[in-house]
Amino acid sequence: MNKDYKKEAKNYLTLPIIITVVIVISMIMATILEGPTNRGSIYTLFASVMILGIIFAPLPCFIMSIIGTIKAIKAKTRGLTILGIAEVAIGVIAIILATLILIFGQSV
Repeated sequence: MNKDYKKEAKNYLTLPIIITVVIVISMIMATILEGPTNRGSIYTLFASVMILGIIFAPLPCFIMSIIGTIKAIKAKTRGLTILGIAEVAIGVIAIILATLILIFGQSV
């Protein structure tokens, strides 16, 4: 039973990390392609993924981190529990930042 909890906890805790890495890579690529090049559609793709990820990803990632932390505690794995607690703390900060961006961001 603990192996099932450990496997589920690992899945729930690694998915938010993968999503964050994709958002960061999209941000880096959008920054590189922002200059005056003929790659407008590629820039738009990366910028859209970044903006949508920054706005919509924090809440689902936060929920997955909470579920993964609970599963890690049930599996009694110390490393995954610490990772889950760190993800929850970062998730709270990300949700606050996303809310502030939505409230105080400039509109076009």
